[in-house]
Amino acid sequence: GIQNFGTPYYILAGVNDITNIPQIHLYPNPTSDQIHLSISDMNGSDYQLTLTDILGQEVYTSSITQSESAHDISNLSPGMYTWRLMGNNGIIKSGKIVKD
Repeated sequence: GIQNFGTPYYILAGVNDITNIPQIHLYPNPTSDQIHLSISDMNGSDYQLTLTDILGQEVYTSSITQSESAHDISNLSPGMYTWRLMGNNGIIKSGKIVKD
């Protein structure tokens, strides 16, 4: 039969919360020796880019103070990495990147 789990609740984010999220691009993917990070609006914030390997070990960290930055990862072994961009309020965006 049909089960009733109670009244659904919806959480609405304010318009300011949605419009202040910067556009973030990490490319190329896959890459061989260098990745580029593009942040549409820094909003006066500093960020930190971190890459971790499949074992969860941090293998690269860089402070981000400009909207466009390049990062040399030629010393990393080929494989899949998780990247994470941290801001003043925690994780802004994360994803996976493959190094050839």
